[in-house]
Amino acid sequence: MTSEGDLVLQVPVVRLRELCDPTKSTPWGYRIAPKEVDKAIEEGKFQTSPWKAFPRSFTGKERQYHIERVAYFVVHGWLDPIDIDVGVPSLGCHVGWVIQDGNHRFYAAVIRGSKSILATLSGDLNYAQEVLGVQVT
Repeated sequence: MTSEGDLVLQVPVVRLRELCDPTKSTPWGYRIAPKEVDKAIEEGKFQTSPWKAFPRSFTGKERQYHIERVAYFVVHGWLDPIDIDVGVPSLGCHVGWVIQDGNHRFYAAVIRGSKSILATLSGDLNYAQEVLGVQVT
């Protein structure tokens, strides 16, 4: 959710994927292949609820949840921006995975072949311009 004063802009998917490629790694701790998302779509298995809505007893089903959540966004889309924090490398603040919220939406954008994705941006804006190829005004 964005708040007043947030910097919101379109970020090229190809540039963001250089930093966070969901086909190679994810913040969830395991790789999810696009064919797994395709299978969930074919079977009509979609996860509509955000992760925080699930009780701790959901343990053991996390991987399938993430597959079905990505599948949901591939089919249904989304309106809210993802959140990116590039850190402030000049001050020693490095962020390993810059997508702070919106990993399912980003993976859906990759699968859909989207050129850009709406994002809020925080951290060193000059560095963000360099690594993401965005114009911050």
